[in-house]
Amino acid sequence: MQPSATAQADDLTQAETFTVDDLHIESYPVVDVRAWGATGDGETDDAAAIQAAVENIDDNGVLYFGPGTYRLGHTVTVDVDSVHRVVGENAYIVLDDDRVAFEIVGDSTDGSAPPNARGQNLYRTQVQPIVTGLQFYSDRGIREPYVGTALQIKNVFGLQVVACGFHNLDTGIEFVDTSRNVLVRNNHFHDNQHYGIHWNGCNLHQTVVADNFMGYSKILLFADAAELYNVHIANNDLEGGIAEKDGIRNILLADVTEGGTVASWKIVGNTIEDHHGATDALVRFRNGRMPQSGGELAAVRFVDVVDNTIGNSGAIGVALENVSGFRIDDNAFYRSTDAAIVARQHLEDVSISDNRITGYYLDTVYGKGVEITSTQIRGLTVADNVFGQLSGRPLSIRNPVGPLPFWVSDLAWENIQITDNLVRLKTPYELNLDWLDDYRLSGYAIDVVNRTGSVSGLRVSGNQLRMREYAEHGLRISAAFTEGTVVSENVVTGDVPGDAYNLPDGQGVVIATNVPSRHKSS
Repeated sequence: MQPSATAQADDLTQAETFTVDDLHIESYPVVDVRAWGATGDGETDDAAAIQAAVENIDDNGVLYFGPGTYRLGHTVTVDVDSVHRVVGENAYIVLDDDRVAFEIVGDSTDGSAPPNARGQNLYRTQVQPIVTGLQFYSDRGIREPYVGTALQIKNVFGLQVVACGFHNLDTGIEFVDTSRNVLVRNNHFHDNQHYGIHWNGCNLHQTVVADNFMGYSKILLFADAAELYNVHIANNDLEGGIAEKDGIRNILLADVTEGGTVASWKIVGNTIEDHHGATDALVRFRNGRMPQSGGELAAVRFVDVVDNTIGNSGAIGVALENVSGFRIDDNAFYRSTDAAIVARQHLEDVSISDNRITGYYLDTVYGKGVEITSTQIRGLTVADNVFGQLSGRPLSIRNPVGPLPFWVSDLAWENIQITDNLVRLKTPYELNLDWLDDYRLSGYAIDVVNRTGSVSGLRVSGNQLRMREYAEHGLRISAAFTEGTVVSENVVTGDVPGDAYNLPDGQGVVIATNVPSRHKSS
């Protein structure tokens, strides 16, 4: 195929250069897809013409899409060894079948850490390819399932996907195989059938997903049996809703049950909500595998969920199981009908601190606080949280009900701190509610119960429970065996119908200066 006369007449030839100032890049040789026969009329299948343009780009060239709608009847493969930029200007890419629009491929199969020889070659020929300015969608009716994947990324180094739109597709971006140093920023993902971004069994280190709007998919961010290290998910608006297609399951799901690793993640500064449409959890880290022993690291480890606003949901806020080095700090959880935080099974070095958790909205009270159901705990801090009006228990740490995983030999908890939390719960009358019997919580506001196992190294101090008539009881600690436990300087105020405290006694237990001082021994 040769360049068209029309495009040549418009001075859009291979010899021309193109500068994208806002990407801070130098000038590169440009190939306009219209020079190779693409029409951009929205009716003609332009895939073959676009592929011809790709194959005629010199090293480090730009594949340019001018204004128009480009229909693709088959996948276009873009090799970043020659195509350094894919740039659109008011350009739309439309799919009418379930296929990949652009397959972005490179040679980054061995990692990139220097002095790796392949890494040095990548620096010269393939570093920092950019896809920008394109709008992808599928041409399906409103009642039909959306189809197609906009970008499939494979073996690239330093890829940037910037200022693109992904609408009415099955999946926005899919990562497969091995890639390194990826940046996805300032994009718009909206109303896709299944996934916004799908890490599909890939191996990917160093990823930043920042400043995007992502909304209305079954799962917006899905890590599926993938090896994902050093991932930053920052400053995004992540939003779900009650979609007519399949509904929302999660905003973010990282699932390593069938393999993969999630390590060194930061989820920071996002707004995360689903308008009461999610059916599972807004953020879930699922690890159904047996925790590693002998010094090996957990498959989900060193994850920070920090400074996010999470809620307006009918689902759990953040859910995790079998994790190590997990931090949930400085978040605002609000207006959810389920628990703000749920943690299961084996927990090691977990921090839940400085969060604000409230369920009150428009004369209605929602939700629960922190709900931990654990077989084994090796280091847990719950500190400096504020629990507002909730319809369920603010803090519960208990044994699981039913059969235990085969690898659990004992229900041992050790090194737990529950300190300086504020449970501030007004009466229904202060909230202008007249349904006291429905509103009052049965049981204890803070409940730590290991009925069949041991608790050692437990410190519960400095907590304030402003109860009024909200709950029947205040603080309970109960275990089959307790040692090295200190319960001190806690305050329970208000007219508590039952026990202010239900605490253990005996050797290895210190109870001091709690208010009121009376307590029932468990």
